[in-house]
Amino acid sequence: MSGHSRGGMPERSLPAEISPSSQEYSRAEEERKSRAAEFELRAKSMGITEEKFIAQKVAIWEGMWVAQQSGDEIEYYAGVLLNAATSTYQ
Repeated sequence: MSGHSRGGMPERSLPAEISPSSQEYSRAEEERKSRAAEFELRAKSMGITEEKFIAQKVAIWEGMWVAQQSGDEIEYYAGVLLNAATSTYQ
């Protein structure tokens, strides 16, 4: 097209901005990574040294955090129990 749309109106170029949903996703991803780093430090401060066990704890705690944020008490307390059960074997 030569700068005009079908209706005879000139085309407007959209600014090269990140869409709100992309911004929200990026912010949420940064927050998730920050939480994961904090959870990893927590696991290490508990004396957990093996990467697979650290990753397991991070996954459990992240799941608990998500459940708590969404108000899913059953999922949250299942995470609490899973966390307690995995703590006894490490």
